[in-house]
Amino acid sequence: MKILNSTKEFNNECNTAVTIGKFDGLHIGHQLLVGDIVSKKEDGLSSLVFTFTNSPNQYIYNTPDQMILSKKERREVVEGLLVDYFVEVPFDDAMMKLSPDEFLGLLINDLNMKHLGVGDDFKFGYKGAGNVEYLKEKSKEFGFSLRVVEKIEHDGEIVSSTYVRNLIMNGETGLAGELLNRDYRISGEIIHGKAIGRTLGIPTINIEPTADKLLPSFGVYYSTVIMDGINYPSITNIGMKPTVANTVKPIVESHLFDVTGDFYGKAATVIFHEKLRDEMKFSGLEELQNQMLSDVQTGKFWFMER
Repeated sequence: MKILNSTKEFNNECNTAVTIGKFDGLHIGHQLLVGDIVSKKEDGLSSLVFTFTNSPNQYIYNTPDQMILSKKERREVVEGLLVDYFVEVPFDDAMMKLSPDEFLGLLINDLNMKHLGVGDDFKFGYKGAGNVEYLKEKSKEFGFSLRVVEKIEHDGEIVSSTYVRNLIMNGETGLAGELLNRDYRISGEIIHGKAIGRTLGIPTINIEPTADKLLPSFGVYYSTVIMDGINYPSITNIGMKPTVANTVKPIVESHLFDVTGDFYGKAATVIFHEKLRDEMKFSGLEELQNQMLSDVQTGKFWFMER
């Protein structure tokens, strides 16, 4: 997959099938859109995903971007869907003020768009003036094909990035994973902690999540840690460690069942299956240790019953 940071970098390389969006999470609805453009390879079109390095809300309201997928993860997932081109541009004042005609012209003239796939509520251009009806008319005028994909529902809820984000923030990582078509996960380098778990006979590995990564609600989860291609059943606490540390930033802290070793500096991925309990503050180390031992046993039983 070729990654471009400007539409001008495309250099009229080929004719394209395009889909556009923020694609936070690339959930099953997004995957329908990506699947549509990838299928156009049979018609001689290269697939192209057009997205932004930052969200419109982040630019307009100066709010932090915490995403279901980090920017690195989003690129990896898009590449895994067999997309040819990934155009990732800043959302800035110039982009925000493009009229629907100007934005469409950018797609047609800079990116050689011959097919466009969008969701049924897609809006674009200054103040969202462009919509699906506009595109239907313009597709006839400019000779590109258009597919409008309807929203997917799950248990009466429309599958959207907002819905999946709320599931994750409520600790419902299992259901979120189903709607993402991949397990919800956090990746990073294993860093040094305070080694309190080791002192208590329950050693842990620690990952500090990136600032742009959406985190699940604080607490303990049944998890799988992946290191060097090996899956380790585990439990993972995510939170501020109020009993012993009261950290400034949330820490992802995993105990690998019956595994010891020096893993500092290794890359690790933590998959969150289901929530075991909320984060708690204990009266002291003994109460914390007893709860951790109980969590470990509960976690082992959970994996045995899967």
